[in-house]
Amino acid sequence: MTELIAYGMLALTAVGACAVVVAAGCLVLAAIRLLQHLVRRPAARPSPAPAAAPGTVAWWSCHTLRCGHMETLHREVTPGTWACSGCGTTREVA
Repeated sequence: MTELIAYGMLALTAVGACAVVVAAGCLVLAAIRLLQHLVRRPAARPSPAPAAAPGTVAWWSCHTLRCGHMETLHREVTPGTWACSGCGTTREVA
């Protein structure tokens, strides 16, 4: 019975030591990312998207897995036919 208690204490000590090592690793990674954030130059601003002619773009629900069934920007290909900017799927709208 005393052997089981000793092995139990050894297991708890090993788990605690592993937790300390993982916590120390997390702190080191957090410190490295903080330093990178403080030293990094600000990103260049993206150039504005070209303005589209009125009536040629619309936000429609794209029912594909690639777009995640979300509303995406669609461009009018032909009158009544719209193409998704994300996946290229076309749909006809009356």
